[in-house]
Amino acid sequence: MSSTLAILTLRLGRQGHPLKPSGGGDAISQEPFRVARGIVFQHHEPGASRAGRRTERTPGHPTLAEVGPAVFVHAEPGRGKVLHMTGDDQVRMAPHGLGHRRIAHIAGTRKNTMTIDRLAGFRRAMRRLGAPLEPEYVQYGDYSIECGARLVRDLLSLPKPPTAIFAGNDDMAIGAINEAKALGRRLPDELSVIGFDDVPFAASCDPSLTTIRQPFSEMGASAMAALSALLEGKKLDERTILLPTELIVRKSVTSPG
Repeated sequence: MSSTLAILTLRLGRQGHPLKPSGGGDAISQEPFRVARGIVFQHHEPGASRAGRRTERTPGHPTLAEVGPAVFVHAEPGRGKVLHMTGDDQVRMAPHGLGHRRIAHIAGTRKNTMTIDRLAGFRRAMRRLGAPLEPEYVQYGDYSIECGARLVRDLLSLPKPPTAIFAGNDDMAIGAINEAKALGRRLPDELSVIGFDDVPFAASCDPSLTTIRQPFSEMGASAMAALSALLEGKKLDERTILLPTELIVRKSVTSPG
């Protein structure tokens, strides 16, 4: 049987991170794993950032070492013939240019590479602004809409609540927007919110979400090109490729009142 290039969307488990295809069923059987010469991993579980380090076998599923070269999109690679590819997580904070100084960050899961990178970018942006970052202004969540709602309640209950919030992804940003409105806040006049990703529904929420767009198409094309090079035995100069992000300005951010 000829070898096959497997381009799979995988759901990575939080504990052991077995290499299991998302959705299951007949669409993706075990056979492609056995004949695959390389895999592009699209990372869906924010908490599963160390999937490339799995070495023990899960019944019915191979280990990373058994599938050959791999390219990770938004997941931390382990050792071996792997490449890490992601959007540039340096934060371009729209609220900075509008006079905000009390800016909070709703972050993702602790110890996750995306969380760490985006928090580091947020801290750099705050230093450039010359604004203090209060410890209570950084809240950790799980990238869900429900988490964004819960954490914005905590932030708005502070003696000095933030006038702007940068969320680690659009889901948490939209959860924060919905809950702030339910609490009677006028957005963006009393609270500005910025997200990260630019998911399809970001433009249709109320107010429409200002966010940092990731270059998903470019990431996919670059991942395929990198994997093809690895399969041809070529050496890659960089094991991590960062692609530029873009600030998409909509209506969820304005100057503080």
